[in-house]
Amino acid sequence: MSRITLSVNKKLKEDRAGFKEVNWREVIKSAVINRLNYEQINNINRNKNLEEIKDAVRIRDSLSSKTSGSWSGADEIRKWGVNT
Repeated sequence: MSRITLSVNKKLKEDRAGFKEVNWREVIKSAVINRLNYEQINNINRNKNLEEIKDAVRIRDSLSSKTSGSWSGADEIRKWGVNT
């Protein structure tokens, strides 16, 4: 098992000393585990969102490549008789 060293300011040390019945090692260990779980879930979500964005870009690119270079959206609207 590895060890870590935690430095706290004087006030925190004094406050902590008032609760001798608390196992601070377990409190800190639990906090680290919870944060790791949180970061792992967020990392999964970030990767999932990145893949969804990549898919959307691929779809957009495939759709935009189907139009000819001479087509104009503004000209098309004018053909429909929509007032601008």
